[in-house]
Amino acid sequence: MKVKLTSLDDDNINFFYSTRALEIKYTSKSIKTPFRALTNGDLNAKGNVPSDMPLYSPIAGIHKPLTANKTLQILTENEYPRKLIRSLENLSQQMQHSQVILPIIQPARKAIDDNLKSEKAKDKFLQNLFTIQKLAQLDNICIPWLDYPTKKISGKYQAILESSDDNFIFLIDPRLRPNELAKVSQFFREQIDTGRIHFLGILYQPVENVINSYNVLWEMFKEKDVALMMVDIGRYYQNFNDLSPSHLNEFILGDIFVPRVYSGGGSSDDDKGKAKKKRHVTERLRIFDSNNLTVAPIANYGDDSWLNLVKNEMNEDRILHKLQHYNEAQEDSNKYQILNYISKVHEFLASTKEFKHSQEYIAKEESKAYIEEKATLDSALKSVKGQSKLIC
Repeated sequence: MKVKLTSLDDDNINFFYSTRALEIKYTSKSIKTPFRALTNGDLNAKGNVPSDMPLYSPIAGIHKPLTANKTLQILTENEYPRKLIRSLENLSQQMQHSQVILPIIQPARKAIDDNLKSEKAKDKFLQNLFTIQKLAQLDNICIPWLDYPTKKISGKYQAILESSDDNFIFLIDPRLRPNELAKVSQFFREQIDTGRIHFLGILYQPVENVINSYNVLWEMFKEKDVALMMVDIGRYYQNFNDLSPSHLNEFILGDIFVPRVYSGGGSSDDDKGKAKKKRHVTERLRIFDSNNLTVAPIANYGDDSWLNLVKNEMNEDRILHKLQHYNEAQEDSNKYQILNYISKVHEFLASTKEFKHSQEYIAKEESKAYIEEKATLDSALKSVKGQSKLIC
């Protein structure tokens, strides 16, 4: 595998965005970035949609967020590790047509605070998780972020790299203080230069929460031959008129975008909470619009243009029939869930196509022209990147 920087659009003239393009060569094929990965959440949605339309992507992400309870079971029990091995095997098999399969297995913050407090517990967890992934026969091995003391991270990660020739994907939490993050990033820079690391995962945070950390990561890696994966990224950004965070971060930080996968079979923020369930289906069902890069409720469209957006990618009678009769889902949670699954499959198809469109501009270092086509994106970038940049 080889990752090579092919274009960098960061000329210090346009202060409101920064982006780049990579070429990932795997066997005889190459993959261009920025790129939206196929996830197990997408496959789950597809499995519940009345359509024979296949989903394909050269890059797939197995996203497995771990609760505190599951994290504890990886440390102390046999049953959940066995189930996790089988789940990883099954998902890898479902994604067999993808050239690159990237596992993202990350304990929640509460899981780390409650069950991985000590260095000994962290070490044991990493050892067990490594074994689980090897038994699942994964080609790439995920090393989650476990909040080791910064001064110990280099030694820990160096020991991991020296213990195995596997391809490792290290995850980074941008909530780390920027000056500490720079120290960790320096270790990764050295490993990238030797060709030992090809992918780094960034645990997504809204840009306004970690603006200086994102600035550090961009400056440290913008000229490096490494693919930065923005993982656990949400569907929409309410602060910016329901803009897609993936398409926003494309011009802030990130080469590959791995959307959040919810536990429990695909429920989303719109499905949770009794108060939200009382809202009309038109306020809950969201559709991706490539014209403005938003994932907005269908009530916002004011007409049936949202239906035409779906029709452009999924022109099948069974799907259109269910969407045209969306009112039936108001009191039927099963019917609403199917509509939600359809919207997610549509989003994968349309968003993937839109990334190919933006790639053309980035490859020619003409990102500004693309951004100016998308008013919502342009406004959001000027808002978040217009903040002062602190020096840490």
